[in-house]
Amino acid sequence: MRRLLITFALVLAAAGAAAQQGPAPPGPPQDQGAEPRRHAAPGDPANSVVLIFSHGTYRPQHRHQCNEEKDVPLVVRDLAGANGWTVHYLCSAATDEGIAGSYTYKRAHEILTAVAAHRGRGVPARRIFLVGHSAGGWSSLMAARKDAGGFNAVIAFAPAFAGPRHEEAQYPRWRRELAPQQIAYLREANRIEALIFAYSDDDFDRPSELAPLESIPGLRILAFDACGKGHATAYSDCFREGARVEIEDYIKTRLKAH
Repeated sequence: MRRLLITFALVLAAAGAAAQQGPAPPGPPQDQGAEPRRHAAPGDPANSVVLIFSHGTYRPQHRHQCNEEKDVPLVVRDLAGANGWTVHYLCSAATDEGIAGSYTYKRAHEILTAVAAHRGRGVPARRIFLVGHSAGGWSSLMAARKDAGGFNAVIAFAPAFAGPRHEEAQYPRWRRELAPQQIAYLREANRIEALIFAYSDDDFDRPSELAPLESIPGLRILAFDACGKGHATAYSDCFREGARVEIEDYIKTRLKAH
């Protein structure tokens, strides 16, 4: 009888694991470095620069366990601290709730709600940027597809939502059906101002998987292969040092252009 109960429990556990598809993990522990600083709400909205940061998602069936210190890459904190910019960490409550892939549309709505809140406080649209890692980067692009009028541009680190490539055979619908659908949706945009950092050793979406997005006017994909950290590249000291200038130049150039 005990053996039957143990066997039954193992079957239930396996079934539960199979029901959970994993799109994009939250930010991993970051490399050692200076203690990151928190950034308060903008004191002078009209002259503020706000970076709305969206985290990754481990399993879309469950809410993310938000941890600002872990989720926001240090390169983002460094830039904010050096330039007096504000980081708005957006803790998402979005889940799929039985509709596979729906969480990215919900997260896009959350992002646009945050944009509207800053606009309501007097922050000009040209001074708001969407920044995100993994599913947060993908959802930021989805927000731009829905309504790009309230902010300047998107900076996405390893944007992805449909799971790692090694899980494709286990969860084929995500990468073979849902991913093409959302890519097609993004490609319908007239324009998306975005800088995407992608990595050839990423187990999720490499530059080759993201290449169809390059047909969108205003969107640029930068293959950043100097670190060898895969999907977690944005959280490495290598990226913190090597990508800082590129990110800072992109933001400042766009600020001057508007």
